[in-house]
Order: sequence, then C-alpha cells, then structure tokens
Amino acid sequence: LTASPTSVSPGGSVTVSWQVTGTTPSSSDWLGLYVVGAPSTSYLWWTYTAGQPSGQVVVGMPQSAGTYEFRYLPNNGYTAVATSNPVTVGSSGPPLNITTTSLPNGTVGQPYSATLQATGGTPPYTWSLLSGSLPAGLSVSTSGTISGIPTTVQTANFTVQVMDSALPPGSDSAALSIQIAPSPNQPPTVNAGSDQIITMPATATLDGTVTDDGLPNPPGIVTTLWSKVSGSGTVTFGNPSAVDTTATFSVDGTYVLRLTASDGALSASDDVTVTVLVPPLTITTTSLPDGFVGQPYSATLQATGGVPPYLWSLQQGTLPQGLTLQPTGTMVGIPTTGQSTTFVVRVTDSSLAWDIATLSLTVQGASSSVSFQFGPEETVLDWDAGNDNYP
Repeated sequence: LTASPTSVSPGGSVTVSWQVTGTTPSSSDWLGLYVVGAPSTSYLWWTYTAGQPSGQVVVGMPQSAGTYEFRYLPNNGYTAVATSNPVTVGSSGPPLNITTTSLPNGTVGQPYSATLQATGGTPPYTWSLLSGSLPAGLSVSTSGTISGIPTTVQTANFTVQVMDSALPPGSDSAALSIQIAPSPNQPPTVNAGSDQIITMPATATLDGTVTDDGLPNPPGIVTTLWSKVSGSGTVTFGNPSAVDTTATFSVDGTYVLRLTASDGALSASDDVTVTVLVPPLTITTTSLPDGFVGQPYSATLQATGGVPPYLWSLQQGTLPQGLTLQPTGTMVGIPTTGQSTTFVVRVTDSSLAWDIATLSLTVQGASSSVSFQFGPEETVLDWDAGNDNYP
C-alpha cells in the first residue's frame, strides 16, 4: 500500500495504490485515512476497494497541517493488514490563536454583549466555555458572543476555548474575567391605574402603584404626589401625597390626573383619565298640599340630579293670590282667595341644565262661625266662606 506524493499542501491530492497477494480480496475490504498513530476506528476518510486485488484512488487531503497515513482493512474490520508511507500536509497559515485579552465590564440589569476574537487556523470557529463560570445572567454562544442581562454584582473568572474547522481541529484557550457593577440609580416606575368613569356626586378611587430600586441611598425613600393636568373644574384629593387616594370633582367633564414619584434624584409620572358624568336633573315634586285663605302657607319643591345648587322659577301660569315662589324652591305666602290653579315650574342647576314640571295647588276658603241668640239658648253655626251651600 503506497501513497504519492509524500508531501502536499492542505487540501492537496494524493494517489493511493494497493495490491493484494496471497489471499482473495473481499468486496468489504476498505481503505482508511488516519492521522499517524490514531486508532483504527478514528478514520478521517474511507472507501471500499470493491474486491479488486489492485487499484488506485485519488484522495483529497485534509486542510489541517499534520502527518497522515492510509491503511488497508479487510472484511469491514478494524484490523489493518497494510499501512502506507506517511504523507505530510504542510501548514496552511498561522496557528489558531485567541486575540481577545480582556472583556468590558457590565452592570446589573443592563444588557451586555461582547464578541470573542481569534485569528489563524481554519475558519469558521466554534467557541465554548472550557472552565469557570460566566457572570449570572450571561452565556456564550458557539459564534463567540457573550450576552445577556447580568443579575448579580460579582467578578467572574473563566476560560474560553475556540476550535477551528480543520481535521483534526485546531484549538486555543484563554483565561478572561468580567466584572459586574451595581446598577446605577433608575427613576421610580409609576402606574396611575386604569381610566375610569364616575357619576357625580360619586368619588373617584385612585389606585396607583410605585416601585423603586432604593437608590440613591440615602435617602432611599420615594415621595409621591397627585395633581390635576387638565379638566374644567376643581379636583380635591383625599390625600394628594398617598399613592392610593380619592378625588372629588366640582363639575362634570373629562379630567387628566397625574401621579408623580421622586427618589430625591430622579422622578417619573403616569396619567389617568377620569370621566365625570352627572345624573339628569329631575323635578321629583308631583303634588302640593292644599292651602287655606288667610293661613300662612309653605311648601318646598324638590329635585335630584344635575349639579347643585338649583335655581327655581315660575315657567308658565300663575300661583294662587298671595303666594310667591322663591329661587330656593320654597313656595310661601298667605293665600287671599280660595281657588285652584295649575302652573309650570322650572329648575336650573349650576351647569345650566334644567327641567320643568306641571303642578296644581288648591286654596280652600277660610272657615268662619257666627253666633245667634234665640231665647235662653245660644246656637253657633259654622260655614265655609268659600262654600255657597249654607246650612
């Protein structure tokens, strides 16, 4: 078994010749390419001889520099019965070498990325962690990128390894370290809660949340404050310095409220929208008590909804003689005439919404009595001055 030439460049061709004597070759006899001294199971290339007692085959040699040999192995076995002369593959370039000598430091909670570098050998390269540990939260990819988000303050010492694509592959290793520093102060994280809709006179419940990293320390505390950003009326906060508080509104409308948090050095804020509605203004008085001629009269009209205070007025018709309707909704006076009247009242709230209602009021005639003397007995007769049916 011979190989020619005995020295080639990486990837060069070698002609392998064999001749079998003294035995009958088998179709399962095969040729294998090996690094000199390698076990028979560690072949780099192989081919069957197809049972031919002699022949030649052209083989492309590996890219990696080194000394190789061919072996003849019968019957699919791993026992060589012949070994060729050595074949030397010359160097294709500089040896594989890791050129990264240091790595940038990282910060807890901040994305980290650094790429390892190497030269020489046969690209592409495959990287791995050979020993030690990377900082918590980081990992190294096979392409040589160390990335992740560090989670712990520490100094990590480790060794990386790179292997090239040669056969057999070349390799190199390097000891490196990464220092992870504490996170710098970050502004508080603020959430003012969900937008909401309320109906007056209900109160809005503000449910905010604030989280912080505790820096700077001192003071290591966070102050909060609610404020009105926009809206047509006045907003009164139950406790403007509390994260969870309440808000009341003077008039309806759309309000934007802001929760601001400060750690003493940095601040952040978030807004929530509160839509304030009012129930419709409605007159609830449906009837009025009767009055009596000559007797003081007082009745107060009632309404709900809208935006108090209310202003009352007579929209249509007339009140019984002697009575007036005050702006507060109280009907007062001393009726002078027995009569029944129907009229329309109107109420207007502070947002200029209004409602009307038709009401009736009856004034009864005044009660009177007259005494008559008939002999020794006195008789008292009562009658209603507004009633024409005398007894």
